[in-house]
Amino acid sequence: MIFYLFSASDQCSGCGLCEKACPMRVITMKEKNGKKKPSWGKGCIQCNGCINICPRKNPGWLFEN
Repeated sequence: MIFYLFSASDQCSGCGLCEKACPMRVITMKEKNGKKKPSWGKGCIQCNGCINICPRKNPGWLFEN
């Protein structure tokens, strides 16, 4: 089975709007290189709420098996 997960690019501001917008609550903000970035867990329903609310239209697709 193939499913898709998001990953934030280096341009992420760490604002946390994506975390608040996620209806499944699978996004958590985690510290990475001294900067907060969103991390997507399993359970994403790919509603694209995170992309739509992102002021930088930041997340990119990653493919996982």
